[in-house]
Amino acid sequence: MRRTKLFFPLIFISLEDEPWEPIEPNPNAAPAEEPVAAEPGLSESDWTLASTETVTHEYLTQSGKVGYVGGGNNTTQQSDKNAFIDGVASVSSDIEVKTVITGTFDDSALGKETAIAMMEDGVDVILQTCDHTGLGVLEACSEKGVYCLGYTSDQSGLVSDGLCLTSMMVDIPRMISSQIDLIKAGNYGGQSFPGLHDGVVSMAPFSDKVPADVAEKVNAVVDQIKSGEVVITPNYSEN
Repeated sequence: MRRTKLFFPLIFISLEDEPWEPIEPNPNAAPAEEPVAAEPGLSESDWTLASTETVTHEYLTQSGKVGYVGGGNNTTQQSDKNAFIDGVASVSSDIEVKTVITGTFDDSALGKETAIAMMEDGVDVILQTCDHTGLGVLEACSEKGVYCLGYTSDQSGLVSDGLCLTSMMVDIPRMISSQIDLIKAGNYGGQSFPGLHDGVVSMAPFSDKVPADVAEKVNAVVDQIKSGEVVITPNYSEN
């Protein structure tokens, strides 16, 4: 794989980090091809992820501090967090990453409190991947004028003044129908990795706060992920 210089941190948000394991794998299914190794130094979140890479470059962070707020303490959230950390490090070792796994997906008040605490510590861009808890993060960003990234759907309408830079979106109906198609074709077995390449995961339009050249670089990396030039592997470690 051609080494790709990532000019901005890739924030790889997983669709789900635990691949499905069918009860009775199809013995006739074609064996999976051996994947190409992911780019050294990055431990992106899997199932082929989603991704925005606009957040931590000097264009969008003035303080040099960015934050990640997660939900339940599980492998999915750990992988998302690690992807964010590694994406930032791939750009600059001078950018500090503050992370909090809140332990819940259902407490917007805690999400808001966590985000405000980060802001008070100088964080000026926040990624949240924590559902209802994340709504509190978005509310705090809207009130305090801090950049953020949406999760699962286009959440730009929940934040004022274009502060939601973009969102990772998941097409759940398409994800389910893709598995039905595999079953119909007799190919359902082993592990399944829906994501950017098949349209299950996509990105919402960029905010007008995102410079055009940044958006262009982001889209270029997304295309590399779709084509398989950049292959994603998860990092589930707690750190």
